[in-house]
Amino acid sequence: MRGSANYSFSCTVHDKRFKDVVPDAIETIGKIQFHSIYGLARLISIYEQEKNNERRRFLMSDPSYEFLTVSGAQKAFTFFKHCCDHVFRSLACHDGSVLCLPHDGGTGFPVEQLNEVNNEGVKFAKMNSWENISTADKPRKVLIILPDGFRTINESFKHQDVEFAIFRNLADICAILSKTDVSSCVLVGPTTDVVPPKKEWCRLTSAVASAARNGVKIIAVAPPRGDAAYQQNRMEINEMIDLARKTATMMKQNLVSLIPMIEAGREPSHGPSAHPRANPADPYSVAVMKEYFDSLREYIRAEIQLPEFTPTASRSARTRLYFKQRKGKKNAEERIQRGRVGKHQPRFNNFRITTPTPPFAMLPQAMYTQWNPMMPMQPFVNNYGYRGRGGSSRRSSRRPPHY
Repeated sequence: MRGSANYSFSCTVHDKRFKDVVPDAIETIGKIQFHSIYGLARLISIYEQEKNNERRRFLMSDPSYEFLTVSGAQKAFTFFKHCCDHVFRSLACHDGSVLCLPHDGGTGFPVEQLNEVNNEGVKFAKMNSWENISTADKPRKVLIILPDGFRTINESFKHQDVEFAIFRNLADICAILSKTDVSSCVLVGPTTDVVPPKKEWCRLTSAVASAARNGVKIIAVAPPRGDAAYQQNRMEINEMIDLARKTATMMKQNLVSLIPMIEAGREPSHGPSAHPRANPADPYSVAVMKEYFDSLREYIRAEIQLPEFTPTASRSARTRLYFKQRKGKKNAEERIQRGRVGKHQPRFNNFRITTPTPPFAMLPQAMYTQWNPMMPMQPFVNNYGYRGRGGSSRRSSRRPPHY
């Protein structure tokens, strides 16, 4: 390549350390050196996936630990394009055809999966530059995918680091995984009386494998008990995870199933079974969801650290509080406009204040009722004799006195 181009190539990648790729890395991790695109892609993939610095350092320093994601390959190709003229010229002269590797390079990964990651990295590096890419360690949310029985979860629990998604069928899970950008995901199995068809499980397998290639760590947990297809759904989830691990061999560490073959008492699925629903279509109560999430938090602590879930106020209570605060704010603004900021200021109700009637519009006042045009001319008559029970019968016999 050097002779055919007749150009003095500049390559500074041999002196680079991981500190040059991720400036925020700790000292022990920043000293790690890499010598190839695959080596840097492996280091970036581990660094982005793991959150504990000691675990990062151990896995990144162990060359026998093979782990590779599409995001790591894309960033590695872009960094070599920035620091190595050989890679830059190869990308500039590439005609866009699909690249095929002749062998796995001793990695032990299937060649077709390596080809897929390699082509994704090349396409990404051709369209982007290293200055526009950030590899900083940013906090990302944890996605919890729940069945339809937890559909009131967003009204009962809220946390800035946790995102909830509800599914009614397996196709909804595929749509959720295709749109998410989180780094960790907890997948709770379906709660159905009928086992979903096999073709839907195959589609879910493809979606889970694709999410794992993009760097999403998926933890599968058994669904709550109490449904007719509970046992079969447990088996289907385990088979789905096993097939997805074979499909995404390079990212198989991202796919974890915490569903044992024999049920364990510490599984979170045993919590809702103590409070069965009267109807399978009914949602779980707040107490049942709180119990389930407490068990789930302890059950997956070794894989993902979830925050403690605290129930929020009900919608009616939040509405009352909102209008109360709004009213108080409005009253405070009115007091400030009137120049009275002190407490317990009297409220002036202008509704009953009216303009007095002018004298020329007033009626004449006299002691005789005939002077008032609004009063009748005939004097009042004593009609007390016509009141009471039987008055109608006596009215015919008794006549009013003659004046």
